[in-house]
Amino acid sequence: MGSIGASTGENLCASLACTVFASVDFTAAELLLFSGIWFLIGALDDLALDGVWFWQRIFRHRDDEAHGLVFVAPTSADKPVDSDKFPRQAVFVPAWDEADVIADMVGHCLHRWPGQDYRLYIGVYANDPATGFAALRGARGDRRVRMVPLGITGPTSKADCLNHIWHAMRSDERGIM
Repeated sequence: MGSIGASTGENLCASLACTVFASVDFTAAELLLFSGIWFLIGALDDLALDGVWFWQRIFRHRDDEAHGLVFVAPTSADKPVDSDKFPRQAVFVPAWDEADVIADMVGHCLHRWPGQDYRLYIGVYANDPATGFAALRGARGDRRVRMVPLGITGPTSKADCLNHIWHAMRSDERGIM
C-alpha cells in the first residue's frame, strides 16, 4: 500500500502544479489580450492623427498671409535684415491679462539673456491693450522683442495664441530669406 499511496500523492501534487500553472498561463494570456487591444486602440488613434495631417498637407493650400497678422514692433521695417544675423532661437509668450507682470518679465528676460541670438515673440489680444502696452514698456525699444497682436478677442486657448505667434515667426523668416 505504501507504493500506491506514494504514487497517488505524486499525481495529486503534479495535478495541483498543473492547475496552478494552467491558471497562471490563462491569466497571462487574458492580460496580454487586454493590453493588446489597448495597444491597437492607441495605434489606430495615432494613425487617425497622421491621416488628418496627411489630408491637410495634400489638400489644403496653406497661406500664412491669409491670417491677416499685423505686426507692431520696435524694429525698423525699412532696414533689410541679414539672414546671418537673424536670431536662431525664438521664445513664444502668449499673454492674456498679464499687464501687471509682463513688463517685468520682458525686462528681466532681456537683462538675463544679453545675447542677440534670440527673439521674444509676445502674443497679445485685441481686447487687452494694457498687456501690449506693458510689454512694449518692458521692451524699451529692444529689437529682440516682437509684438504679435492677434486680431481676435481673448482669451482663447494658449495653443491658438501660440499658433498665431508661430505664423508671425514664419512670416519673419520668409521676409529675410
